[in-house]
Amino acid sequence: MDKKWLKKSLKIIPELNLPVEFTGEDLRFLIKALVGDADHPNNWGTMISLAKNDGLIQPLNEWVPMKSYRSHNRKTPKYIRLVER
Repeated sequence: MDKKWLKKSLKIIPELNLPVEFTGEDLRFLIKALVGDADHPNNWGTMISLAKNDGLIQPLNEWVPMKSYRSHNRKTPKYIRLVER
C-alpha cells in the first residue's frame, strides 16, 4: 500500500471541483490527474473506503454505469462530498 499516495489523495478531496453527486470513478479521474496513478489498483478502493471512514464522502443509495471502457459498463455507487471547499 502506498501510504504517501493515499495521504495526498485524501488531503485533496475537499479541494476538488466535484459535482454534488459523483462516483468513485469521477474521483479517480481527478486524483489521477493531480496526484498521479496509484501504484496498485487496489489502492483506489482503499482510498474510497478511507474517504468514507474519514467522513469526506458518503455513498448514496444509487448505482450508475461506469464511464471508462476498461470498466465494461459495470455499476458503481454514487457519492456526495461531506466536506466542502
